[in-house]
Amino acid sequence: LSELCSVSVFPQRALSAGRLPEPIVLTAFDKDEELAWTATEGGWISSFMVPTMERFSSLHAHNTRVMDMKSLPGVGLLSVSDALIRLQNSGGLLHYSWEDEMADMTCLEIDYTGHQAVVGRSSNKLSYMDISRGKIVGDMDTTIDTTCMCGHGMVVACG
Repeated sequence: LSELCSVSVFPQRALSAGRLPEPIVLTAFDKDEELAWTATEGGWISSFMVPTMERFSSLHAHNTRVMDMKSLPGVGLLSVSDALIRLQNSGGLLHYSWEDEMADMTCLEIDYTGHQAVVGRSSNKLSYMDISRGKIVGDMDTTIDTTCMCGHGMVVACG
């Protein structure tokens, strides 16, 4: 991560004009593609080749802060903001984009099969998304909002 922070990916002319880069809020790593991913408060997602940390791709994926993102080996990156889920390949090409009218998504985790994502919400609900189709296939009520999830074969959701 220290190498990533030292890499200048922001144009020098923008820095001299007083525009500072947006803060990085998330990082992820794709061990198959050997890419480090970053996401910013403003919705930008960038990938960097490891170990050189040369920028591979960068795109404005979301209009708001990226809340969570997960690398899918051989597929790309699944990212979520409060109102949007996107799946893109490592070069930034969009596979699909799914918009949520409730705009209450907070986090996501991939289930043990790699075919479904569990999406946490601030509305006392978890949603299940079929990753290959890009569609919500079910919901489950919870007693509290979900703010983070982790999974290694099982998904643990925390409020």
